[in-house]
Amino acid sequence: MKKLITLHHLLCISLLSLISVLLFSCKNDVKEVAKVTKVDSLPAQSAQKIRVDYSENGKLVYTLVSPIIKKFIVPQEVTEFPKGFNLIFYDTLRNQKGTGRANYGISHDNTGIVELIGNVVLVNNEKKMRIETEKMIWNKNQKTVAGDRAVRVYLPDRMVYGTGFNASEDLSKWSLVHPGGSFLIDESR
Repeated sequence: MKKLITLHHLLCISLLSLISVLLFSCKNDVKEVAKVTKVDSLPAQSAQKIRVDYSENGKLVYTLVSPIIKKFIVPQEVTEFPKGFNLIFYDTLRNQKGTGRANYGISHDNTGIVELIGNVVLVNNEKKMRIETEKMIWNKNQKTVAGDRAVRVYLPDRMVYGTGFNASEDLSKWSLVHPGGSFLIDESR
């Protein structure tokens, strides 16, 4: 009987020792916990499979579709589109007048500036025109788009390329900063 009690005591002491080592070896460094649960790295809101219809004065201007959207408030108000987005632009009669897309986007909500990054494509259906680049800045307040990277502009009769561009958001007016490619010259002037 003595052997049995001793063995039982040994087992209990070992188990208690193991539990105390496990419990007391864990420590929470406040700085480490703060890194893991950093509030400003978490979105205030997020949504999946979203569609936003944006209108001005009661008229539909564009529709934005994205697989995921994240809205941050700290350190500044931004809306992030980590998996990209598609845009459809409309005329006053709600006809589709153009499209846009990017692999990633971030909207600086207080300034109206949207950064489009990765395989950026803007299309004007009426002019049969398409602009392709890797990064573009859309100023929603000034209704302009611009970029400083390599750009290709596809027109009905030719393709023009260059580095950097400026355009109205509907692509009705545009210019290349450093153009290249083929150009048509009207020699009758």
